[in-house]
Amino acid sequence: MFCALVGVFFLKPGLLKLEKWKKISLRREKLAAPQKVYKSFEFSSEKSLKGWKNKIFKGKTKYWLDGRNSTSFLHSKSEDSASALYHFVSYKVEDYPLLRWTWRPVRFPVKKDNDNSSREDDYALRIYVVFASVFFSNFRCIEYIWDEYLPVGTEMTSPYSDNIKQLIVESGSGDGLWLTEERNVRDDYERLFGRQPKSKIKAIAIMTDSEGSHDLSEANFRDIKIFR
Repeated sequence: MFCALVGVFFLKPGLLKLEKWKKISLRREKLAAPQKVYKSFEFSSEKSLKGWKNKIFKGKTKYWLDGRNSTSFLHSKSEDSASALYHFVSYKVEDYPLLRWTWRPVRFPVKKDNDNSSREDDYALRIYVVFASVFFSNFRCIEYIWDEYLPVGTEMTSPYSDNIKQLIVESGSGDGLWLTEERNVRDDYERLFGRQPKSKIKAIAIMTDSEGSHDLSEANFRDIKIFR
């Protein structure tokens, strides 16, 4: 590290400008590089929900398309309920490591205590990535969560299973704004589980729940993309 810093101080101004230009050019090339997309979910028409299924845990969270045409999105609302909307997929995370989606909160469930007990494991916005064998007998899962209070970067283990890791990627009220997230799922898996994934990704899921707090929660989702 010290040698690298010393080298920078002794560079001529012309070389510094050249290096800066190279970095900008490389960044532009990266942004302009074509994406290889495995699957994209845009929630732009009634056909958008084809292939999505509802997994009920306690009560049924409502999921429906809202808005029109280019402003269409998936609307979710939970009233003391917990059910997830999921879609089967099948791909290796090393082939398509990136996941991008856009979401916004409408209402967070009111929790009695801001902890990670099963009673307080309610979130208005979650995106699940499920790694599993053919028969789902051996699974691991990453939950990307937007919470009202927990700080971004908080890593947790689900109170329901050690095989489910939770990561807070947004925090706060959101002020009604749409925010877009992009995660390298492969890197997140290795950090959260301490090893490389052995199974394929078999499902992507969305969940809004409030059964633990016996309250209400509501959210919007759009433009989920799996790519490299």
